[in-house]
Amino acid sequence: MLSRLEDESSGEIKTVQRLTGEIGLNEEKVVHIVPRLDGVVREVFKDLGDQVKEGELLAILESRELADVKIGYLAALKQSKLALQDLERETLVYENTQKMLKLLEQRSDLEEIYHHLNNLVIGESRKLLIPAYSKLQLTGSVYQREKQLHEKGISSKSEYLLALEDYKSSEAKYVALREKIAYDGDWKIRQKQKTVEIEQLNLQTAIQKLLALGLSAAQIEHLRTQKNPIFTQYELRSSLSGLIIKRHLTTGEAIKKDDDVFVLADFSDVWVNIAIPANNLKAVKLGQQVKIKHKPMAIEETGRLTYLSSIIDEKNRTVTGRVVIPNPKKLWRPGTFVSVELVLEERAVPLAIKTEAVQNLRDWSVVFVKYGNILEGRPLELGVSDGIWVEVLSGLSAGESYVVKNSFAVKAEIEKSGATHSH
Repeated sequence: MLSRLEDESSGEIKTVQRLTGEIGLNEEKVVHIVPRLDGVVREVFKDLGDQVKEGELLAILESRELADVKIGYLAALKQSKLALQDLERETLVYENTQKMLKLLEQRSDLEEIYHHLNNLVIGESRKLLIPAYSKLQLTGSVYQREKQLHEKGISSKSEYLLALEDYKSSEAKYVALREKIAYDGDWKIRQKQKTVEIEQLNLQTAIQKLLALGLSAAQIEHLRTQKNPIFTQYELRSSLSGLIIKRHLTTGEAIKKDDDVFVLADFSDVWVNIAIPANNLKAVKLGQQVKIKHKPMAIEETGRLTYLSSIIDEKNRTVTGRVVIPNPKKLWRPGTFVSVELVLEERAVPLAIKTEAVQNLRDWSVVFVKYGNILEGRPLELGVSDGIWVEVLSGLSAGESYVVKNSFAVKAEIEKSGATHSH
């Protein structure tokens, strides 16, 4: 007869509630792939059950809607560039005009002014202001000459007054033209800046439309530099690394923008949904330890209660609890029913033994201990049990050993031989 002796020990007694649960997908790691635009399926690269990586190409669609958005983006890009170039030129003209106005304010002679402005881009302002300045210089010279001649009595007063009138008229026109050119230059800069802002806003809107359709920043940049882009081609890519669990498209099929064409799931961890009786909720708390078992597959895993529904099921009078468990080998399949052990309480006890070691003998709960060369049934006073360990209140002392395996055979042998001793 083979028996194994084990030392008794202190330990923790667990109050366990045994329930049933069902393996489910981790819904936080499930994605529905939709095309986001109407189109026709050109080619499909992945099938049901295929493992894919994030960003991997699933299918290619042909879409006129996408072509319109891409063309709109390129048009907005071109308009934005043109507006920026226009602003840069207008800024250059404005700065050169300011230089011209400063030279004219210094009353430089025309030859010097032409020398400084020769290679500058100024535009219409030069055409208007230089002749006005030239006329002002001329009428000023005539006025000064007539004034001197009139003071000497050589010319008449009417000739002097006519020269003065021409000079003042030229001066007024020149000053008014300077003010207008200064104001117009500043106004044109503000208008060009506003145009640039509008065109850049249009460009950003076009980019956001492409991003909303699933194009990446790299794809948009490639579209900008591509010589002969295919406007209608839309690449449908995975947004998650996982397994394809649903597929609803075939080559040549016309699909809508909100069609659920692929469903992907990451099986690296799964949910265990547990039906907890409502009348047991008082002892149930988030964070409690939960052991999940599936006997046919001989697998088990431990987790923590992470979710407890606030709603009681009307039919079953249960509340749904949830545990997240790792699933690296993909052994836990969604839809599988499992056994659940919910640890409601853990209590430390001074002395505990394995429950399988306890036998009933003459209305006593006994374990078998060794005295010399014989085994004796020792009556015990037992406390709480969690099904694996049972608390010992009295009957065993520290350092004693007891039979765990084959204790039932020991009991049968002792009863047969009549060698049981009571203490």
